[in-house]
Order: sequence, then C-alpha cells, then structure tokens
Amino acid sequence: MTEPSNQSPLLSLQEKPEEGKASIYRTVFTNSCKEMMCYPDFPFPDDYPNYIHNTKLQKYIRDYAQHFDLLQHIRFKVGGMDVAAVSQRKSWSRHPREKACWFC
Repeated sequence: MTEPSNQSPLLSLQEKPEEGKASIYRTVFTNSCKEMMCYPDFPFPDDYPNYIHNTKLQKYIRDYAQHFDLLQHIRFKVGGMDVAAVSQRKSWSRHPREKACWFC
C-alpha cells in the first residue's frame, strides 16, 4: 500500500498532515498482540513480532484483501454517501457527505 491511490489513510504516514485527517508517526507499533489482532481465517505470519510496526500491519491488511480478492470492491479517497431507508416508499434516500470519506 505504498501508492497513494491504494493506501489506508488510517495507517499511512503523512509528512505534512492535513487538518481533520488522520495520520500516524514513523515509530507507531500496535498495542495489542498479533494473536488478538489477526483475522481468525488469516493469521499473521509466524515471523512477525508479537507487537507489530504500522508498516507490517498495513502489509497484513493489504495481503488479506489480496488473498480474499477484496481490492476490487474497495475505492480509496472517494466521497461517501449517507443512506437512509424511506419506509413509505420502500426505497432508499442518498445524500452526499460534505467532506470526502477517507474510509470508503
């Protein structure tokens, strides 16, 4: 996930963070052990340390998405929508969010 278009913003280092957007610093490690953090169907590699540096966590998430062919369903840095059910019409109303959704 080194390319900006394919990078998780919550785990990415931003040299010049923008106001209102998450960023981390170079030395961030997880505060939970890898056994507690992994997906049950996709354990961390054995050679990973017990507490993981952010770059290895980012690689693990990318590897998970590739392994389960999820990247085709993910779009980064796109605007989000608020969706609500309209019971009278049995349909959905959609409204763009004011700010871009960095998690979509």
